[in-house]
Amino acid sequence: MKIVVINTPGNPLGNVLTEADLTAIDQIVAGRAVIINDEIYSNTYFDEPSRSVLQLKNMKSTFVTTNAFSKAYRMYTRRVGYCIVPEELEVPLTVIQHHTLLTLDPVVQYGALEALKHEADVEALTATYGSRRNYTIEKFNGVGVRALPAKGSFYLTLDCTDYIRDRDIDTSLDLAQQIIRATNIATVPGSDFGIPKTLRLSYSTSKYKEGIDGLVDFFRAN
Repeated sequence: MKIVVINTPGNPLGNVLTEADLTAIDQIVAGRAVIINDEIYSNTYFDEPSRSVLQLKNMKSTFVTTNAFSKAYRMYTRRVGYCIVPEELEVPLTVIQHHTLLTLDPVVQYGALEALKHEADVEALTATYGSRRNYTIEKFNGVGVRALPAKGSFYLTLDCTDYIRDRDIDTSLDLAQQIIRATNIATVPGSDFGIPKTLRLSYSTSKYKEGIDGLVDFFRAN
């Protein structure tokens, strides 16, 4: 079996595939492979309503949708994941699961059921992340380091290409190390994600805006 894997919103850029994008992917694949779409960040669409591949019509390919409770419901460590599959894949995937993971801990199963009763908390979390995205873009305006305007997920990427070049810094890891030594603010080097001149941030810390202020001060002073 051939498989194509997509992810929207994406990690780390927070890019979102539109309905036109998903339709174009289906036309390219044209039923020659199963398309797995990971929708684990589906709760964090900042600028438009969430759009699932399950809503698409007249597709040529078989779609499998994967998701979990770890992002929207913040069940980070003891994770509950699931997938939505067409009927013909139920038995093959069940066989695979029998030989990998028999079942989840009952504690997290009950936790997932309870989480479904708190959709308002998910909406509030999304609003918080969207606010932090907007704050970052505003603060980095004119700094010389560009905050890429993520449309979803809870990550944001800083394009440090010019800054790294102008200061003869070898890698984004070197830059991240300079920042944490000078400010005690942790960033993730984009080289870990195939985008070597960038830094990756997460909205999930309670002191996020303080961290952004510190990063802006660092880049302006150096």
